[in-house]
Amino acid sequence: MKRIWRKEEAEAVARNLAVTIEQVSMSPLTIKVEIKNNSTMPITFINDSTPLDPEAFGPGLFHITPDNLSIVNFGNRVLPPRSESFHSSNWTFIELSPGMAMSDAVTILAENPTRKKEWTKVLLVADKVKMQMKGNWEGLWAKTRRGTMKLIDRYGWHYLSRPATFESNIIELELQ
Repeated sequence: MKRIWRKEEAEAVARNLAVTIEQVSMSPLTIKVEIKNNSTMPITFINDSTPLDPEAFGPGLFHITPDNLSIVNFGNRVLPPRSESFHSSNWTFIELSPGMAMSDAVTILAENPTRKKEWTKVLLVADKVKMQMKGNWEGLWAKTRRGTMKLIDRYGWHYLSRPATFESNIIELELQ
């Protein structure tokens, strides 16, 4: 019988993952992103469109608010199309053991100098600029990476968890 995760199960797992952000540089604007497993069990997730995604700036995960006016949600989230031949080798799975944390640094607008100049001008006229990461875990399990991949290879999309949300802390950016 095919096992389909309920949204409540994914949300219960997500509550044990803490997402934090911290500004580490003004120029270029660089944000350290960390995910910590506060569970007593291993947690595995698909890395696409998560805080540790190497392209985290692109999928619309960064919410930037100058002077408490929501101006921008950078990027657009695009998931690959589902196919009948869903296989774990098409994805990057990350496993966090209990108490383990992983982090990465994201440089904001590094790939687009023109957009960077435009947004820097907008952000510099604000007195305060706040930032937060928000999004959905599209694949999240309280299992080891190996166990998760075996189940996905066996059941395909039917074992993909239902989306659960994440939100980081809110930071105030230093821009000048």
